[in-house]
Amino acid sequence: MLTTKYMDSKAFASEFRDLLKKRNVNLKPTLLPYNRFKIEDTLWWILPVSGQNTGFQYGKYFFLNKDDKIVSGIHIERGALPETKGTYDKKYTLSNDWAWNTLIQDFQDGTADSILKQICKNISSPMVIKIDIGVLVPDPHPDMPRPECSHFKFEYNGAELKLIEKIVREDYLEQIFSSNNLIELGDKLKGNQVDKFSWIDLYVGVEFNKSDSSTFELDGLNSLIFTQLEKWFF
Repeated sequence: MLTTKYMDSKAFASEFRDLLKKRNVNLKPTLLPYNRFKIEDTLWWILPVSGQNTGFQYGKYFFLNKDDKIVSGIHIERGALPETKGTYDKKYTLSNDWAWNTLIQDFQDGTADSILKQICKNISSPMVIKIDIGVLVPDPHPDMPRPECSHFKFEYNGAELKLIEKIVREDYLEQIFSSNNLIELGDKLKGNQVDKFSWIDLYVGVEFNKSDSSTFELDGLNSLIFTQLEKWFF
């Protein structure tokens, strides 16, 4: 497994945000924590725009502490489907400008497979794809317990998609996520197979073991991983 010298997600995200700004002076990325009261341990995002305190519609880089690991990559969300219009505030409802639509189309047509296969080749390590599906709770306080959700974690080695973890809260989801490849997974995520009121968090990334040294320096990680994912960073 890859290693990283960063001991917390905040430090990793902050330095990577600075690198993005240095490489593209026109980019104004926003560093945003999930829980601003627990900044060392919470999930951190880098949004592709400035001045935002939410970013549901955007594809965003994420950095997450997980015991002795840090997981990082791209995070994309699906809100409530348009047919629920009026049930929730507009910001929670999927529309044409959400990054979700592009990602799922890229899963379906094989583009995502090509991108992730290249990353696996670059780093000689598998990627992880994590999908959480649960009840949409508008404006939750970060310290409020999150509702139990269904959870699916896949490992992708550049050729095979393998389900390695699952917690199924709704029986119908079992069939949807019995997928053997990215194209099939995209087909099942498309449209309304998942309940129209549900929220979906989709994470595509890499796991790093915390260590005294890094397998790759930040510039290398950017080139080998994040630059490959930037198609969905919008």
